[in-house]
Amino acid sequence: TMFLSIRRQLSEVVEDGLGREVGRFDGVFGGYQVYNHVICTMFLSIRAAVAVTNVFREQMHDLMGEHPTKVIFAMDQRFQKIFFVDVRDGMVFIWNRGGRATFTAAVPFQGPALPEGAAREGLAVRLGSLKSRPDLNGRAGTLGAYDASRDRWEVKLADGSGTHLLRPANLLQDDGRADALLRWFDEFSRRLRDGVYVRRPILPEMGESSVGLVLFPASGEELSRCVTRGVEVTASCVYMPEHSGMWGYSIAFRLLGTAEERGFETCQLKTRRWEIAEDGEAPSVVNGEGVIGLFPILADGGWICNRESDPQLQYSGHSDSVRLGEFRYQSSSGALRAMSGSFGGALTFIPGTIKKPTGPPFEARLDAFRLYVPDYLY
Repeated sequence: TMFLSIRRQLSEVVEDGLGREVGRFDGVFGGYQVYNHVICTMFLSIRAAVAVTNVFREQMHDLMGEHPTKVIFAMDQRFQKIFFVDVRDGMVFIWNRGGRATFTAAVPFQGPALPEGAAREGLAVRLGSLKSRPDLNGRAGTLGAYDASRDRWEVKLADGSGTHLLRPANLLQDDGRADALLRWFDEFSRRLRDGVYVRRPILPEMGESSVGLVLFPASGEELSRCVTRGVEVTASCVYMPEHSGMWGYSIAFRLLGTAEERGFETCQLKTRRWEIAEDGEAPSVVNGEGVIGLFPILADGGWICNRESDPQLQYSGHSDSVRLGEFRYQSSSGALRAMSGSFGGALTFIPGTIKKPTGPPFEARLDAFRLYVPDYLY
């Protein structure tokens, strides 16, 4: 009922800002897709932000009663990912509809560390550098009693959501700064300038009809890249606090060089082996045929989409001609208790095709990329 009410009010106040109906991939803050989970985040006008926030306050009065200074300023059309800004200090949060935490900080609080000996009962502080509970970073609280035997301070969160025992290293000065929203925008702008986020299809199988700003990093240190026998494999991930899969990942394949240099004109993916490692633990190994039911045949300039490569008809317009551009697929990694780890592995390709091989199989390496909770969330 709440989301139907929000949808009705949103449709009335957003379209007039664009002069047309809102498109599925119009979100200025970008998005991503993992199976049927599609995100594309819109930046709301002031009118829309007020209307949607008021509906939340009416429909979720207990939650919003604990967070009276938080206002919605961005969201996707399906209300799966909703961004709030706290008007007291500019801190940005993502609301988790089904997560263990109500709000996850989307920007780090950059206050100075507490000087040694400055902690005392009743002192206002901020939380930071929490790796196992990153959702608490940036939250405001008040110090309670000190447990000397455990070297922990009791911290009562200012939003009323609970009390936690934390180490002194996780306590920051609450110095009254209110620049968090500006820093969040500034970091987003930097990623656009540096080509970390680029425009391309959000749903690979929909092609140009789904073009939007994609949040899977396309460059920089978060992009994994490896070339084996002329097969380039690139990969990156995005943390999804609103999704049980936690990290969505995007992996792309393409051919480099010439057929003479590679020793084959085409090659087809047959199997994959993923190695997903939680920090401090042995990796879990996942073996499977193809990727999400696809067995792409890589060729110069793109890949061949036919019944051999796409037996479940996930793509339309099958032919034996080359579909231009890299082959890309997207999925999710699953949850990690430690909230950090790595994802790597290898893919087995057959020169020629599986039905008509022109050489022995070979493995193309997927260099591991990090699974972690970044300081800035979009």
